[in-house]
Amino acid sequence: MGAVATFPPVGDLERDDALRRIARRHLDCDDPRWSEAGADGDDAARDVLGYLRRHRGRFPRQVVDADAWDQLVLSAWVYWDERRREAELIRHALSRGLSLREVGAFVGLRSRQGVRDHLDSLEARLHEYYRLTRESRAPARPEVGGAELLMPDTSEPDEDGDDSAPRRARNPYYRFTNRPRAERGADGRYTRARRAAAAARPARGRWIADHRDRVSAVLGELLIQADRVGIPAVEGDVGAPATVGDYLAWVQEDLPDDVDDGTFSAVGLALGELRAHPEIICRSGNHGIHQAIAAADRLRADYGELAATAAGGG
Repeated sequence: MGAVATFPPVGDLERDDALRRIARRHLDCDDPRWSEAGADGDDAARDVLGYLRRHRGRFPRQVVDADAWDQLVLSAWVYWDERRREAELIRHALSRGLSLREVGAFVGLRSRQGVRDHLDSLEARLHEYYRLTRESRAPARPEVGGAELLMPDTSEPDEDGDDSAPRRARNPYYRFTNRPRAERGADGRYTRARRAAAAARPARGRWIADHRDRVSAVLGELLIQADRVGIPAVEGDVGAPATVGDYLAWVQEDLPDDVDDGTFSAVGLALGELRAHPEIICRSGNHGIHQAIAAADRLRADYGELAATAAGGG
């Protein structure tokens, strides 16, 4: 049986970072039609993907090469958004009186139980996706391509004096915008989804424990190589927009014993920024930083595949 591709759980933060990088590149190269891309519209990810596909031949080669990774990031976000839409539409159709058999015939499932199983599996994967993407600790970025709006932080410091609330996902605007649709009143049956997600958590914890040496070595080398090219793991000012230094600092903070879903979310954010960083673009392909990024990619892919497989019950 052939391998099945699994998109990583790319959430709104990674999507917005990818859109911001693409916008910066196209503004820097004076793309005369960038205003047509729809980067600040209601469906920015799909609109920008369509724009880049239509006009790819007009851009400088280095811009096209740099855009390629961020297009993958946007495609992964669109994939999960389509899964959300599919689950919502199936539930809506059933709630409006269509039978399981009618819905199954339309989507290519031959039995009523097949529709139930498909919806249960879909909701389990989405429930896990929501949880994984909510672990990301960066502040929300509701605007792309312009000034980044951050709502004021009104939370109190922890008992230990930790006042880095925006980076710990306590900003009230962040919490609201990153709540899944199900938690904002959408109709859904999540009993089996929650059971599958709960079953997946111990598996991920065991995976991290079993691969602790690899996780520490790969992420530690990424931090070392980034520092060598002048990108240290240092957090910025509280309330300021997060940077690659923040993302790397969160990874460093979790090593070696506190690695969890949030660590891998931070790794994903850091990798996106590192690929587009001028200090890395100018390095030869066999430089240690490129090898470290590739190794971190493989590590994150292995972990993401485990999460998706466990949540899907496969």
